[in-house]
Amino acid sequence: MVDFDKEVTRLRAMLKLHPPGNPNRSMVLRDLAFVLRIRLAQYGSEMDLEDSIDLGRAALELLPPRHPQQSDALNNLATFLHDRFEREGVSRDLEEAITLQRDALGLRPPGHVNRSISLHNLATFLLTRFSREGGSVHLDEAIALGGEGLKLHPPGHPNRDFSLLNQSTYLHARFKIQGSMTDLEDAIAYGRAALELRPLGHAKRPSALFGIASMLDDRFKKKGEMSVLQEAIHLSRAGLEVSTPQHSGRALHFHTLASCLYNRFIKLGEAADLQEAVNLARDALAATLEKNYDRPHFLSMLSLCLSELFRIRSVATSPEGEEAVTLGEAALVLSLPGNPDRPSFLYTAAQALYYRFQMLGSIADLEMAIKHARAAIELGSPRRPLHPVYLGVLADCLRDRFGQEGAIADLDEATALVRTALGLTSPDHPYWPSYLDTLASCHWHKFQRFSVLADLEEAVTLGRVAMELSPAEHCHSAALRKKLVTYVQELFRKQNPSTESMKVVTLSRLMLDLSPGEHPIRPVAVSNITSFLRNKSCQQGAASNLDEGSVQLNHADFSLLQPLALCPNGRSGRSIGHTDVEHDVGKTAMVLSPCSGPPRIEQLIGNIAYEILKTLPVRLLNARTGVLCDRVAQLSHFESSDHYKELLSTALFSPSQQSDLIHLTVCDYFQYITLSHRWGKGEPLLRDVEGRSIYNLTGKDGLAKLQNFCKTVLRHGYLWAWSDTCCIDKDSSVELHEAIGSMFSWYRKSALTIVHLSDVTQPDSLFRSAWLTRGWTLQELLAPCAILFYKADWSPYTDRTSSNHKTDSAILDELEKATGIASQYLTCFSPGIENARLRLQWVSTRCTTRPEDIAYSLFGIFNLHLPVLYGEMVENALGRLLAEIISRSGDTSVLDWIGPPSSFNSCVPANIASYATPLSLPPPPNKVEPQSLMLTMRKHWARRDAFKMYRALSRLALPQFINRRLLLPCIVHRVEMIKRKQAEPGTLSDLYQIYASGLKSLEITSSENLQERAEWSTPRLPYVLVRPWGSRLVGTAITNAEQWLSRLEEPFNALLLAELPQNEYKRIATFCRIVAHPIDSGRILQSEISTLTVV
Repeated sequence: MVDFDKEVTRLRAMLKLHPPGNPNRSMVLRDLAFVLRIRLAQYGSEMDLEDSIDLGRAALELLPPRHPQQSDALNNLATFLHDRFEREGVSRDLEEAITLQRDALGLRPPGHVNRSISLHNLATFLLTRFSREGGSVHLDEAIALGGEGLKLHPPGHPNRDFSLLNQSTYLHARFKIQGSMTDLEDAIAYGRAALELRPLGHAKRPSALFGIASMLDDRFKKKGEMSVLQEAIHLSRAGLEVSTPQHSGRALHFHTLASCLYNRFIKLGEAADLQEAVNLARDALAATLEKNYDRPHFLSMLSLCLSELFRIRSVATSPEGEEAVTLGEAALVLSLPGNPDRPSFLYTAAQALYYRFQMLGSIADLEMAIKHARAAIELGSPRRPLHPVYLGVLADCLRDRFGQEGAIADLDEATALVRTALGLTSPDHPYWPSYLDTLASCHWHKFQRFSVLADLEEAVTLGRVAMELSPAEHCHSAALRKKLVTYVQELFRKQNPSTESMKVVTLSRLMLDLSPGEHPIRPVAVSNITSFLRNKSCQQGAASNLDEGSVQLNHADFSLLQPLALCPNGRSGRSIGHTDVEHDVGKTAMVLSPCSGPPRIEQLIGNIAYEILKTLPVRLLNARTGVLCDRVAQLSHFESSDHYKELLSTALFSPSQQSDLIHLTVCDYFQYITLSHRWGKGEPLLRDVEGRSIYNLTGKDGLAKLQNFCKTVLRHGYLWAWSDTCCIDKDSSVELHEAIGSMFSWYRKSALTIVHLSDVTQPDSLFRSAWLTRGWTLQELLAPCAILFYKADWSPYTDRTSSNHKTDSAILDELEKATGIASQYLTCFSPGIENARLRLQWVSTRCTTRPEDIAYSLFGIFNLHLPVLYGEMVENALGRLLAEIISRSGDTSVLDWIGPPSSFNSCVPANIASYATPLSLPPPPNKVEPQSLMLTMRKHWARRDAFKMYRALSRLALPQFINRRLLLPCIVHRVEMIKRKQAEPGTLSDLYQIYASGLKSLEITSSENLQERAEWSTPRLPYVLVRPWGSRLVGTAITNAEQWLSRLEEPFNALLLAELPQNEYKRIATFCRIVAHPIDSGRILQSEISTLTVV
């Protein structure tokens, strides 16, 4: 605080030294206003806010129209006014802020360096107006502005995370009023993308965490997916852990987690969730100013939580009920009639009043609750996610008013309302059990009024479903059970045991399920069931002749008779024939078979099996028979197996259990082992083995290897085997293309990969094997989760017992030394374009029989799907691969190679060996000393100098190839002078000394004959040294101007380009890396930023 006070004092003194008329007075006013705003944010001085607005106005008034700083002054004053609106809620501040920001945006046309700032601010102000007054036109404009701002911040831009999160917020707001799942899904996707750009330790990570959590919470309210809600809670807790108590959004963070926990309480009914939600809601309210426009939401949240707490405590004198009503009404008072969230505030007030009515019986509370609920429905629309909840509370109110006054119109309306609510939601919706309970009670009331048995039966059916959907531990489940018992008892009394025995038994079972051990209805229920079974057995004779279609008993049904033990001798209910009945029932239970399953269980098994087989190799060898099987034959084998027969009994399980069990069984049956080897002589192809058993064929080398492989598969307890020799139709270009694209996943999915080392006969000689030098075997090493090495004679490579050599530390050490691949990649490799340069280095010493295969063998490692064009030049195949990697990743480290250039493009090498030299990584940014207070206060205009280049670069697209041309964003240093120093003895290369703008002189060795110029004169040389701008630099954690300057002053790997006609360039190949050293930061900031076309 003292530092801020000193800075304010210093700036006020400077202001006196710049009286009216001084050309720099506006700048001093701007600085002082900015410092006051920062002090306000840190310490909350209201006077600072007023002063910053006054100073901002004065600064703006001093600037004539179209002054270069006018847009900044407009933007600053608009921001100050929006700050005051958020604190005090005065509408004119918001309207003026919007007007000023529109003017600022008008002065910042497309291409203006600060246009994105005005787009963001104006969109935020419009969202604020929408949140206060409604009006979808404001929200639509905010989304449009946000979309334009997002385009100005492409991938790699330092402010992309803000644009992503802003657009996410705008779309989320539209979802809340229009209910479009597309908006919500897009909002979540943008939010997740923003979170990825804000890793652990990022100052703005909490806002991204809570933004996503809020959206997931709303998705749960719409869809009822528990996994979504659990993730929302996890993200909210993570956000609270990394946000400080002084965080400006702390209140909103409390509110978000409170909402998530409240919704989990509604779904699962755990009182601990509700109590924590109450505490968090109180914290949110305590951290909010009285006039903050978010305050109604916090009041409403606390009211909801207290209402539920009041309800579950069921104590009329509990203070939570009164407080809930007070808070609900306060939220209504603070929300304007046009507020888009007013329907939810009305609903909150209605619920609080309704629960108080249930406890205290005040008709005035009920009438006011009905009024609020109707208003909520009228102001909303069926598209809104919370609309069904509004319908539900009004239905509850009208049903209870019917109970008080008896107007059948109320009951009919309640029935219609709750049916509409059910139609707008799914069974997973958190309020579905509540809606079903309400509808069941409506039918119960109708039955009591009109004595129509169908209403009572409907009440029982609905009540049962409500019970099934509500967790047994839910705090409201006891109330649901109690109501259902009432319905069932009444329906039971309406049945005639002699003519409706089956219905009597069904109801008796249901009563056993619902009633506790000492409930007086249990003995009656048990007596009914036992009597029915005894009579049925006597009528039909042997238990095996029972009509299973009508009785529908299984072993679980007979376990219901265990409650007989709860009826001791002498108790009513344990009466005639119990001993005989128990004997009959026990006998029946032993011989009675379960119900038959659904008639088309075979189709379900077939469908699941087919989907699984689609992910496996097209052909597999049956290691037991030695016959190659396509998918039809594989399925036929399965259908004749014991696995299949066991699955036919899955009708005993629920549908979800059925599917899970079938999936697990099919996956288990089709586990297979893959072979990795070096091709040799006489390898059997598809045409050699198709339709025959490999065990009946004679031959050496390749065939013997295949036979030994299958025998090894059997020894490991597996049935299916796969080899790249005979399991692919290499005469079919389509199948071959598919196989190359799928091979990585086939090895990854295999239960085990057997590696046959045909040139290894002794232990500890793995490093000498040619298997480690082949191109295709790299993915066969990295992809499998489990590997076992075998020597030439098919004996294990080591005597140590191991089921996976990737877990054998000794073998892993051998592999790491032989391949240069770190153990973490050997044991847990993920395909993709990350660390592309490192992966290229792994393969740089490998080779393939067909040169172009060196590129094709990497498709799986990089998870790329490109055309396989056998016969093309290796330079073309490798060029296509590298171009795709660069275009997708923007990673310019792929340009770090030494060797001859390719005919595909001069920026890619002619062969993979050019990547043998390890990647030279730049040093990490120098640690920046703490900034002076003034630098901290003025960082927004300090960035204008230091980040000018950063913004210019960030507006450029990442590197990409188009028609073999590389579009390369870069920092350009023009070569001003070249001196040939000497020719390299015995070579065709020369040593050159190069001077380029902004760089210290450097030396290169090249076979190119470079044009020399020994003096600083015209014409200029056609060469440039460039620093490529790619995803690695974009992703660097730059948080202030000093760090950015520090990074730019460090040495970097440069490319030497020669200018060609048509504004194109080509890379000059050198025999060593070009390490450039910048002179100083001043020269760096004057460097040219451009996207060059390299051919």
